[in-house]
Amino acid sequence: LEKKYKQIPEDKITDPDISILGNTLDTLKYCLDKDYLVDLYSNIMISDMDKRTKNNVHISFVEILKQLSKNDLEVLQSIYMMKHTKSISFGKLCIVDSNEKFIGYELHTSIYMANITNYKIDDYNMFSNSIENLERLGLIELNYGKYFNEKETYDKLIDDAKPYCEHILSGINNSDAKLGCEKGILSINNLGYDLMKICLRDL
Repeated sequence: LEKKYKQIPEDKITDPDISILGNTLDTLKYCLDKDYLVDLYSNIMISDMDKRTKNNVHISFVEILKQLSKNDLEVLQSIYMMKHTKSISFGKLCIVDSNEKFIGYELHTSIYMANITNYKIDDYNMFSNSIENLERLGLIELNYGKYFNEKETYDKLIDDAKPYCEHILSGINNSDAKLGCEKGILSINNLGYDLMKICLRDL
């Protein structure tokens, strides 16, 4: 923390918000064994002492981090790092017929797919849980009312998921059934963007 503090130009140093400082220090006591969290919490405190970033520090950041798993953070950071766009192709797995029309079988659990640079989905269940948690916390938005025109983008999402999800078809009594995609767009919102900007000290 001291090393990071010394990196702030002297004319940019400002007094921290006591509520943010106190809450962060209190939380740090319980995650000293998790280096990645120590670094993120330290960056919240340092950013609150830096005039260049203070206005982007939100008091909710400490509580939000408590509710994020390591995988949640990896997903959110990967989305944040795609700075050329706020929105990416996203889909929810569904069962369709040969004409790609929804058949009507509801999956027991929602399985999400997304084209996120530098994040490979190895476990679709874990990824889907992370997506739902990030949405619950208001860090990302899922929009099925809009989608990209490039069909190939969504076809690739399905192709990538097939090795992990094709077994779902074995329980469906319909020879015409295949894996499909409810097309949509995933966007990181202002809160999620600022959380990553602060926690990564992205100046």
